[in-house]
Amino acid sequence: RALARARAQDPSKETELTRGMPLSSPWLRPVAACFVAVNVAAESTCPPEGFETVEKFDADGFFKSRWFVQQQMEVGYFGADVFRNMYTLMSSTYSPWPRDAALYLYSEQVTAPHVVKDALMCLTVVDRQRGKMSVGPCGLPPGFDAPFWVLAQDEKEGYALVSSGAPEVSDVGGCRVGDGTNAMGLWILTREQFRQQELVDKVRHIAADKGFDLSVLQDVEQVGRLASGRQGVEKVIG
Repeated sequence: RALARARAQDPSKETELTRGMPLSSPWLRPVAACFVAVNVAAESTCPPEGFETVEKFDADGFFKSRWFVQQQMEVGYFGADVFRNMYTLMSSTYSPWPRDAALYLYSEQVTAPHVVKDALMCLTVVDRQRGKMSVGPCGLPPGFDAPFWVLAQDEKEGYALVSSGAPEVSDVGGCRVGDGTNAMGLWILTREQFRQQELVDKVRHIAADKGFDLSVLQDVEQVGRLASGRQGVEKVIG
């Protein structure tokens, strides 16, 4: 059936295996069954075996300055229509009790006049060593939070890979982190605003090695000129 689907997608192409041989051939049936079995097995192993977050998370380094979003998955409140000049600023010095840090997220609409869309949220550290945190509205208890996990971090190279928990949803391209507002999210962050494609590609490879479906990642425009965000937020938490 897998071979039949492949041929249906592009009838003009035949593989060396199927050229000159009908799909009903008894020789192909066990081969096709193997392909189907492999596909089913691959789609059922989410999160991948051995999936882990970062080791020895550097919280002080992570919170020290802005992270610019280079690629991300669409999430409820921040869709692709605001994938412009997006960055996040976190601080452990401003942390309304019982939270551990504040998170400010800034973005602009892609189309003119590029209206600012931002949000102030709060972080709670769940596992400091492994970079597992949760994020949610500051006015609600942590029980309403979504996961905010650091999967990779390199302060010297200036990148981080963050997800909203483990990728438990299986898809053709790999594993995803849900399809709801609070249970989804995958971000490639860099310290520099302007994209260095080699660095972004490196982080994409890290995400792929962890089993993520990279098709969910979309580019964020970083054009350099930032409008004014929420009044006073950066002064307070920066």
